[in-house]
Amino acid sequence: MLKHVGLFILFAAIVDFIGTDGTANVPVPLDKNGSCVYHNETISNQHELLLGFSNTPCERLRCDNASKTVTVTGCPPPTHYYDAIRKIGRFGGPGREWPWCCPSTWSKTTKVQA
Repeated sequence: MLKHVGLFILFAAIVDFIGTDGTANVPVPLDKNGSCVYHNETISNQHELLLGFSNTPCERLRCDNASKTVTVTGCPPPTHYYDAIRKIGRFGGPGREWPWCCPSTWSKTTKVQA
């Protein structure tokens, strides 16, 4: 019984962590150069592309051609990014690149866990 309770708590913590950091690994095709193709964006292997301006979603994209995935990080940003933005004292909002494009209302209402 105690094992089941511990397993449930561990599972709940993992789900909570995944849900709060705004990150997903998305399977993608590769182009002839081995770059990841995600929607209309081409990202070189192990490179990042920061979006959020010119009507693009507020996201960071990172290509891993070995696993044929793009890691998409949106809002809220992971804790270390959030902490840095909070120290500076402002969020950028729309029209700026990720993570500065994350809504300022998120920063006031969302509890970030360490």
